[in-house]
Amino acid sequence: MESKKFFLWLSVFLFLFTGISQGFEIQGKLTRIWERNSFSLETRAEETVLWFEIPRNSRIRVKVSGGGEEEEFKFKIPQSVTLLGAKEWRITVLWDSGEVIWRSRLNRGEEPILKMVQGYADTLFTFNWSLSTEEDLEKWRWTSPLDATFIVRQISLTRRGAEEQELARMSQTELFGPGVFKIEVKPIVGGGEFTAERIK
Repeated sequence: MESKKFFLWLSVFLFLFTGISQGFEIQGKLTRIWERNSFSLETRAEETVLWFEIPRNSRIRVKVSGGGEEEEFKFKIPQSVTLLGAKEWRITVLWDSGEVIWRSRLNRGEEPILKMVQGYADTLFTFNWSLSTEEDLEKWRWTSPLDATFIVRQISLTRRGAEEQELARMSQTELFGPGVFKIEVKPIVGGGEFTAERIK
């Protein structure tokens, strides 16, 4: 266990010097057609603070659900959302107006466990996120449109270069950890909604 923790911290240290997030971070896009992005995570601290960034003169709505309660926030400027208690949360980012590329990252608290991501991508926009893993193997299962060609790219310091897969041929991704990974969802033909769910 100690060796895993050491390796994870080493990965975090190195990622700081490669331009890749040191842990949880996610970036999506909202338009009149792509009205909703969402992600689920499990917090492990009594207080976890997520920071949301949006461009100037933009607006989004953020719906937070957890423990049978739900609250909605309206953002006109970058600001934070505080998640109280160690439990599972569903965060839904909703379109309000215009075209908005938004980003959320861990601002304070222990690294959460990312469990699900739902979003949209096309040949002009790459949806991406970063996460840390503490297990030797973490598996993710995908869904994507049948009439589009979605490529998933994973970048990790535990291996050289990056790995790519076409979701139509392989709908499961394996992350060999522990370590820090960046996941990019990049269609090369068409586009649409995708989901990624952690299954192990």
